[in-house]
Amino acid sequence: MAPPKPLELWLVRHAHAGERGPDHPDDRLRPLSPKGQRQIAALNRWLDAQETRFDRLFASPLLRARQTAAPLAAFLNAADNDAEDMQNDRDGKSRAVGHRRGERRSTENRRAELLEALADSDYAGLLAALGERLGATDERLALVGHEPYLSELASLLLCGDARALRLEVGKGALLRLRGELRPAGMSLSALVPASSYRRCG
Repeated sequence: MAPPKPLELWLVRHAHAGERGPDHPDDRLRPLSPKGQRQIAALNRWLDAQETRFDRLFASPLLRARQTAAPLAAFLNAADNDAEDMQNDRDGKSRAVGHRRGERRSTENRRAELLEALADSDYAGLLAALGERLGATDERLALVGHEPYLSELASLLLCGDARALRLEVGKGALLRLRGELRPAGMSLSALVPASSYRRCG
C-alpha cells in the first residue's frame, strides 16, 4: 500500500446564522443571517485574491453549512471527479448524482459534496469517508462544518487527540492544515478569523 500523500486541508466554519428559536424550530434548516452572507462575500473576495483553488469541497448537510459552501464551489477545479456530487433539495435532503469515470464536470455543475459526518463528532468515520472519496489527484480540499467539531478535528489531526488543543474557530473563520490526513499527521499553516479577511476585502 502506498504511503498517505500530503494534502492541504481547509476547515471552514459556517458563517453567522439566525438564532435558534421559534423562527427556526428545526436546527438543521437554520439559514445564514445577513451578517453571515456578508462574511461569505468577504471570504470569497479573500480567496479570490489568494488565487485559491480546491480539488474537492465537502460540507455538512445542515442548511447554514450548505449556504456557506455554495459560493466556495466557484473555487473548485474543473477536474475529473470519481465521487458523487450531491444535489440539495429545498427541504434540506440530499440526493447523489453520479459521474462516470473521466467525465469532466462543467462550471455550472460544481457543488459541495455533503457528508453527514461533518455534523457530529465521529472523526474516525469522517476520515474514513474522506479516504474513500478522495481521488489520486486530489491534493487540496475544503471542509465546511460546525463547532466544536472542526476545532476538535484539527486537534486530532495536529496532535492525535481531539481534545488536546483548544482552538478558537469563530463563525466564518478558517483553518489551513498541511500534511497527511491522519491523527497527528498534519501541521497548522494558518488560522484566519472572519474579521481579518473582511478588512482585506
